[in-house]
Amino acid sequence: MRRTGSAVGPKNEGTAYILELNKKLSLSPGEETQKFREKKDKIRAHRAEEQATEECKKKRLFAKKNRSRRCAALEQKEGTTHDSGCGLDGICELVDDPSGESFSFELKYYN
Repeated sequence: MRRTGSAVGPKNEGTAYILELNKKLSLSPGEETQKFREKKDKIRAHRAEEQATEECKKKRLFAKKNRSRRCAALEQKEGTTHDSGCGLDGICELVDDPSGESFSFELKYYN
């Protein structure tokens, strides 16, 4: 089975696909492997069932709203830190000084 097949297998068929693969390859599935896979499938089914409830969806949306609020508050407090070109804001005012003042400086070279 290719890597993509092994990634899709658990989603479509559960983790029992490994047992079927072992049978096709004439390998012994093993008792512990079978117990472990059944337990993983049961946990996955329970989690999927739980996440399908309206209460869980409300919790997820509430958490998402809190994350976005917290992020917006931090951005307002600190200023923009991760947008494209955010480090260049205000550079034009420094380069093109409207007051007409010129800056003079002297370069010194040391050997």
